[in-house]
Amino acid sequence: VGPVHGDFQPKNVFVESGSITMVSDWEYASTRGVQIVDAAQYVLRFARTLFGSLERGVDELLDETSPFGTFVWRQVDRYCDSTGITTEQFYCYLVFPYVRFVRRHEQSDAFSFHTDMGYMTDIVEYIWERTA
Repeated sequence: VGPVHGDFQPKNVFVESGSITMVSDWEYASTRGVQIVDAAQYVLRFARTLFGSLERGVDELLDETSPFGTFVWRQVDRYCDSTGITTEQFYCYLVFPYVRFVRRHEQSDAFSFHTDMGYMTDIVEYIWERTA
């Protein structure tokens, strides 16, 4: 448990000459959260961006024979080794960025004009069914 960005994804990470120079969009940040959720969020958003939809990205990610799946899980293995968690634990946390998002919006009673909460809960179910 520690600080989390809350919306860690490729569009919020700025890289110059191979180094991260800035991370933006901190409105969902917290000083106390499960840090693996940021890594899982990044992986899922990367997959969605690359394959055009989260569902297709998740399918590619979970296909250990696909070049994308192979590449990402190599990086996840490195992340897990450096943080002391297992790959299986990371795998279990893949659904949590979306669970956290749905929960945060339900708790705040905030109206979100750009978020289809039905779609978000469908995504939670989609990821959960493929990783459980």
